[in-house]
Amino acid sequence: MKQFLAAVIRWMGFTPSPTGMRTTINFTPQAFANLCGHLSASCRLGHEGIVYLLGTIDGAEVIIGEVYAPAAETTAGSFYVPETSMAQLMRRAADVNLMVVGQVHTHPGDAYHSNGDMLGMDIRHDGYVSIVVPSYGARLPTLDGIDVIQFSDLAGWRSVEPILVGVR
Repeated sequence: MKQFLAAVIRWMGFTPSPTGMRTTINFTPQAFANLCGHLSASCRLGHEGIVYLLGTIDGAEVIIGEVYAPAAETTAGSFYVPETSMAQLMRRAADVNLMVVGQVHTHPGDAYHSNGDMLGMDIRHDGYVSIVVPSYGARLPTLDGIDVIQFSDLAGWRSVEPILVGVR
């Protein structure tokens, strides 16, 4: 089973990063506070939470200026963002003249990108980041134990070591 899952992940374009691959993820103070606030609501429910990151990408730096919490269907082990919510996200990004540069979602236990996470990521462009936060985000504002991957037009999805700026 493990070999099958590894083959599926390779087929989807995920590649482990070379040792030391780093990306700077820079939050404005308000964006980080909003991320913590939105995810703490789902944590209280004992559900996975999801937010999208709006901002810009400047080389190896992802700059987050706004956090958007979509209307989503959530359970203890999954989330689903309907097409209408995705359309609202895109409208919001256009209204504030920012890109959707990433997403953050929570898992009940350890942070990792599951097969469902990989299959469900509809947004992928150069520099886009996906962050999984452990324990439904109960440790927020601390981001210990997160898992971060980033999309590259040349290499597909790859693990990265984040340099986090603007987080407590």
